[in-house]
Amino acid sequence: MARRAGRLMAAGARVMRLVAAVARPVLTLLLGPPGTAVGGAAGAAASSGGDALERVAARQQALPGLLRFSRRGRVPTVADADDPIWLGVHPAAPNGHGGTGFGRVPAFIDRDVMPQVEAALSAGEGFVLLVGESTAGKSRLAYEVMRQHFPKYHLVVPDSRESMVRLVDFVVRLPRAVVWLDELDVYLGAGGLTAGQVRRMLDAEGSRVVVLATMSAQQHSRFGARTEADNEPGRDVLRSGREVIRLAATVRVDRTWSAAELARARRRAEDPRIKAAVNGAGSGLRGVAEYLAAAPQLLDEWHNAWSTGTHPRAAALVAAAADARRAGYHRPLPEDVLRRMHAVHLERRGGMALRPEPWAEALDWATEPLHATSSLLLPRDGRRYLAFDYLHHTLDEQVPPPRIPGEVWEILIEHADAVDAQDIGATAYQRGDLAHAMAAFEKAGVDRGRLARQWYATCVGEAGDPGRAAGLYGELVAESTGELGPDARETLENRNAYARYVGMAGHPAEAVELLRGVIADRTRVLGADHSHTLNSRNNLALLLGESGRIGPALAEFEAVLADRTRLLGADHPHTLAARSGHARALGAAGHAAEAADLLEILVLDRTRVLGDDHPATLGSRNAYACFVGDGGDRPHAARLLQQILEDRIRYLGADHPWTVRTERELARFRP
Repeated sequence: MARRAGRLMAAGARVMRLVAAVARPVLTLLLGPPGTAVGGAAGAAASSGGDALERVAARQQALPGLLRFSRRGRVPTVADADDPIWLGVHPAAPNGHGGTGFGRVPAFIDRDVMPQVEAALSAGEGFVLLVGESTAGKSRLAYEVMRQHFPKYHLVVPDSRESMVRLVDFVVRLPRAVVWLDELDVYLGAGGLTAGQVRRMLDAEGSRVVVLATMSAQQHSRFGARTEADNEPGRDVLRSGREVIRLAATVRVDRTWSAAELARARRRAEDPRIKAAVNGAGSGLRGVAEYLAAAPQLLDEWHNAWSTGTHPRAAALVAAAADARRAGYHRPLPEDVLRRMHAVHLERRGGMALRPEPWAEALDWATEPLHATSSLLLPRDGRRYLAFDYLHHTLDEQVPPPRIPGEVWEILIEHADAVDAQDIGATAYQRGDLAHAMAAFEKAGVDRGRLARQWYATCVGEAGDPGRAAGLYGELVAESTGELGPDARETLENRNAYARYVGMAGHPAEAVELLRGVIADRTRVLGADHSHTLNSRNNLALLLGESGRIGPALAEFEAVLADRTRLLGADHPHTLAARSGHARALGAAGHAAEAADLLEILVLDRTRVLGDDHPATLGSRNAYACFVGDGGDRPHAARLLQQILEDRIRYLGADHPWTVRTERELARFRP
């Protein structure tokens, strides 16, 4: 052991000299022979081997990037990465029954989309993004393509969005490089990778750079244009991520395997793990890669662990780690933070009545790999832990997804730094938890500038205090105008939001005049057909109605609806929002029956496009019920509102402003 540690320390010294030669980039160095280190989703490395290795690891943590080096102290090539587990590929059992005889990664089975990936690369596409559900086999496919086509390229693996940005200067100076971005969404967002930086790497003179990335289908949809809310702050951040994604050749990887893929897998039946996975996937409900990673089995183990006297503390520990990722925190969590969070889940499920096991036993059980595959909780260095990614994706696929306890949000926000607090705040906002979104943005706002303050101001307004929101946005308008100029996108966005909240605070006539100015400037700067210009026009129509000018409001809604249908399509969320405003304006003009008819159709369309649990769908159901009641059928309206109230409590909680509003409307129609 001493000789091995000495060799590693010597390698570390050579690497440190190389880092000094690189000059500007600051790189974290991952040392060790195959199998001694595993890169996690947030880039932390797990290492072992005594005090010497711990000292090396301590130095690594002081540096802001992750670049893998060979034992000879040089920048590694793809050929050096001979263990795919290093790069996030889920391991499989040594054999189908957990014994020995096979490696931790089975033979690769060609996927149907592999020629599509290869064709994109051979056509000169330098950026390929594989999108699919957790355990679909995205990372393994990317790894095999990389090994087959780019073995002599240098391999760069950043550990965070900040380190990726800092590594751009280094990457463009390499003659040939593959940049590995497993879970691309981790590298996007405030302070993260931009389209300009990606173009700089791909177009670097004298350098050939390939960017290979993976992304879950859920995260990919979050950056889609169809999910962009009309008045959501921080749209520039989502747009920045979307611009990065648009540069990629996107290839979809299905979790379930085709008949041709299963046939190819059966030809490798000498490996009992593949044979068992093919048999398990035969129903078409699960994928071969999913079975090989033991994902369904791990999920069952977790659910069963809640039983009294088994492993309820471990189950609570895993639930806490999974909720952290659902809350937008994707870094490994320290043990002390997880210990506080797990107590929340344990108490909610019965506490000491479950006869929970000791903490050390719970931690051992949660981190023990099932049949030497993945574990429910993935250990990282510094006694930090990350939930197996399959878990949080599975929880969010439930209808409705389980709510994240308030105490869990609070512990995470307390632990997070400014960057992570902004991510947590955005996630809380998107989940409808305005109180915890505001708490997160309050923390993020100390160091993160106007973006966190935009989010915070919007949360204040949506939580029922539009007057205060208008005041906050007024400050933002003054600041962005002074620093960026009156025509900057940020200034125009702040002016739009300011006008909206002025109107919501009871001054619709003033807001109408403010919005006319915003529309004129957005038309001049961005164009009449730009989505931001149309957004301001939609707000204008809403506030014309609020000010009592129903005729002009209806005319503006009809014009916006026609333009959005032409430019975006009939099913785009912005088009559906214009239909909602038009119907509500009709109802406000005294045409309750006509408004109810339009909203009844809109509910069906929003359910089809957005889902029955989407806030916009629930909002349309609420408006439909009210106009049914205003049209004379009060008992039916009360029945509809009672169901909506139950749904809003289930999805949003009893204290959410929209839930409270539905309660008030139900009282209006209840006999």
